[in-house]
Amino acid sequence: MGNPIELACLSCRTKLLVENERLIVCHHCKTVFVVKRGIGVVSLIPFRLDERETEKRDYTRIAADKAIKRLSAEIEQLEEKLKVQREWVRNRKKTERQWLYGYFAARRVSLGEVVAGDADEDTLPELDKLTSDQAKELVAHFRRLSLNYPNDRRIAGLVAAFGNIELLLSTLEAKRKELEDEKRLID
Repeated sequence: MGNPIELACLSCRTKLLVENERLIVCHHCKTVFVVKRGIGVVSLIPFRLDERETEKRDYTRIAADKAIKRLSAEIEQLEEKLKVQREWVRNRKKTERQWLYGYFAARRVSLGEVVAGDADEDTLPELDKLTSDQAKELVAHFRRLSLNYPNDRRIAGLVAAFGNIELLLSTLEAKRKELEDEKRLID
């Protein structure tokens, strides 16, 4: 392999590194070029065969369609896992629910309608509106609480549950963004 040669994209002027490829795609504008080599000269020629362009668009569309289906299935699985984690938190014993209720009330975390009543009631704020940042804050809170009660497995369970919720929410956010990007490719 020879040394890479730096050339500029003919469409957008982005720098391209050419080694031994016959075809190269600009990572910025997605234009395809044929690499033409001569004695001491390397140049780019736009790849413009009409049927190849149509074929390229068809392959891009097929790939985007497959990615959309895959991402939709992944999002559905992540939402189901998130639902399981939320139910696990909702089904905790009364003491654990009091910790959660007291935390939400003290922090005035806006998580939707909080059912009126004391922390003694079997009520919790709406967990369906929890953001990944709020879940991260809850993990930190329960980790601090676990320092006072190092042998309490209930607190460790809540740390794990909210850690999982935070991870699922941030992964869901990334997958949804990726899905939107794929949908834009088709349009």
